Amino acid sequence: MEGERRVVCITCTRSVLRDRNRHHLTRDYLEDNPGFTEYVMERININEMALNQVQYMCHRCWVAGRRQQARFEQEQNQELGNPEQPTMQPTSVPTYRRVANTARHCLFRGCINQELHRVSSFIKVLLLVDYSVYVPENARICAHHINSNDWSSLYENGETIFTPDQLKDMIDTLRAAYKHKTNIDFDNVNNISPEDLFYLTGLTHQQFSTILSETPSLLAQCKRPKTALGVYLLKLRSGEPNTRIASQIGVSRKTIGVLLKTARNCLTQDFVVRHLGFNHISRNDIIAHSLAVPSYLYSNPLNPVAIVLCDGSYIYVQKSKNFLFQKKTYSLHKYKNLLKPFLITCPDGYIIDICGPYAATKTDAQIMSDIMNDTTSPVHIVLQTDDVFILDRGFRDSIPEIESAGYVAHMPPSKDRHATQLTDIQANKSRQITIVRWVIEVINGWFKRDYKIFRHTLINKTLPHVFTDFRIAGALINAFRQPLTDNEHAQAFIGIIAQRINEHNILGNYVVTENINRQRAVFTTMTATLIPFPQLTEEDVILFSLGTYHLKLARSYVAEHLRGGDGLYNIEVSSSPSPSMAEHGLVTENCSLIRGRILSRHVSNKIYYTYILLKENIQGREAIAAYYCSCMTGMRTLGACAHTVSIIWYLGVGRHLDNFVGPANAWDDVIIESSNTI
Repeated sequence: MEGERRVVCITCTRSVLRDRNRHHLTRDYLEDNPGFTEYVMERININEMALNQVQYMCHRCWVAGRRQQARFEQEQNQELGNPEQPTMQPTSVPTYRRVANTARHCLFRGCINQELHRVSSFIKVLLLVDYSVYVPENARICAHHINSNDWSSLYENGETIFTPDQLKDMIDTLRAAYKHKTNIDFDNVNNISPEDLFYLTGLTHQQFSTILSETPSLLAQCKRPKTALGVYLLKLRSGEPNTRIASQIGVSRKTIGVLLKTARNCLTQDFVVRHLGFNHISRNDIIAHSLAVPSYLYSNPLNPVAIVLCDGSYIYVQKSKNFLFQKKTYSLHKYKNLLKPFLITCPDGYIIDICGPYAATKTDAQIMSDIMNDTTSPVHIVLQTDDVFILDRGFRDSIPEIESAGYVAHMPPSKDRHATQLTDIQANKSRQITIVRWVIEVINGWFKRDYKIFRHTLINKTLPHVFTDFRIAGALINAFRQPLTDNEHAQAFIGIIAQRINEHNILGNYVVTENINRQRAVFTTMTATLIPFPQLTEEDVILFSLGTYHLKLARSYVAEHLRGGDGLYNIEVSSSPSPSMAEHGLVTENCSLIRGRILSRHVSNKIYYTYILLKENIQGREAIAAYYCSCMTGMRTLGACAHTVSIIWYLGVGRHLDNFVGPANAWDDVIIESSNTI
């Protein structure tokens, strides 16, 4: 329709819909607003003839021009000796910031999450008082940023121009907060809104009541059990110092210390034993907490086994004056002082137990060996012979102890001596481990995401109870977080694994044997738009890579290559099939060999060669006959490395998108490339 036709912004040349997010620019408006005219003239030379035509500006440029007009009028008033602003004009308040007044995206700049919520009055007051950030009425926030509880970046990215209505709303917000509530009252927890309670504790009212009912000792020992529990959950959630929590609750710092100690002891005595530790779970429960893919790979339907994942986590602590303690807590891996809790979980993310804390100088393999060698350990009471441990390479020195105890250990293989990459069978086994073991990495992230206290470097005064806090956090995760579930494509993954688990990479053998990486004359450079690659769906790429992890990396690789070139992927295509391809068992009839050069994301001058053998005139992912990459895991036939997935995603999906935007592209302009600005 005519109303939906796109027009071009005169200042930034951005394409916008005529009837949406655009403003009509006239000569009369520019004559009446010299500050706005100055903004436009800085970006484009406008002559009188151009202004006689129909011109448009996008909403973003229009708002920026209005801000410059407000600054111009402010300077004019000051020069005339009248510093007072007109009552109906926007005002600049340099010490305060405001976020965008829109419900179309999250108030955090650059966030693309679509699940948005209204900003509660509690958070508005918190941001205004503690961070000098004003949140307008129409602003929205996503669930991710509510949970992250990190607001510092809002002040850095906010605007300083306020309208009179916004200034009035700021004052009304503070007056309403002072009138209705000055302190957090956990004794009357039902009067706290669900949004505010979740922000403070990460729980709902029902979950808060469940903890109280499962902790009878807290009700018996404390006169204000709800306040004690709320204060402790607030401490875990926010990581704020006791002095600040005391001012929020309206009690002394000493009282906060007593409440925290009481709640910690009671939760450890009653609540933790219900939800954490080998004593609270049976072997059958562990088997029930498995998922479809790990059960298919490592268990047997007729005789199911328990599958457990193990890994160490980190709690950063201060450098101590106790030299022995300082040496034991200093990690040469992280270059920091830390303690190591040791997590044992089920394949669906349910935490079986948290052991420790161990010294930073103790490796995961040494911790596992100690557990295996301890005959009184509850691990040996619950688990049975042939139960499975899924581990990473850091546990390689403990494999003999695990196997001597009767268990089966699975660990990603290391490449052979003098080899440059894993073999196809080794790479496939590595993928079998990672498709199961990612769960425990997610659990490690939950601790620091949901409980901000563990993000900080803890002061040494908290060392006697820091591990107790970590175990209580683990019990809370078990009690109230839903376990991970099977991927919607789990059964399809199982079918692909069964088909390709022992398949050899004949294309990789051909490339290595014939030294194709050094051959240039065989390949002709073509732009990606000219390659007859079949169009794929996101689901096709997920099934090809056996998950979404490599797909996420693939988008970053694509953005990196599009950013550094002329906007197109440069792909090489073999001019004619080599006779030696057939000798290696490769089908060459109606096939084309594609080669791409992918920059390493770790080393700037390292390039990986990626090959794809493509069947012509076939649609879908079945058109991909074979693939190989020169990276460490590039020989795998079970899934593919991120370099291969990046080319397949771009050729099959990305190049068909109207406007591809790379992940976190807003950070491109953060670092100054030249020092001429000094």
